[in-house]
Amino acid sequence: MGVSSAGVTAFQDVQERIRARERERLAATARESGDQIAALRQQLEHERRFRDETGQLIEMPLHVKLGGGAGQDNHLRIHFAWSSDYAQILVGHIGRHLRTARS
Repeated sequence: MGVSSAGVTAFQDVQERIRARERERLAATARESGDQIAALRQQLEHERRFRDETGQLIEMPLHVKLGGGAGQDNHLRIHFAWSSDYAQILVGHIGRHLRTARS
């Protein structure tokens, strides 16, 4: 008892449609995830903007970490930016670790 070539072709067509739907589903999930990641990154970038003494928002992604040991409670972070207008370092945050995409 053999399988006809028409039966094989029909099976291959169904299999390809299933693969195509799965690719579409994965692409939609990736787009949604990408949108969520982009929104989170934008929010996190906003959390690294601090006001200077004039009220202007300054991005301060640079930071130094002080302390040691296990756990974030043993570390201090200082977020800062160089201001050529003032010829000085502006400090925007001294404290605990700010949120990241992984935390």
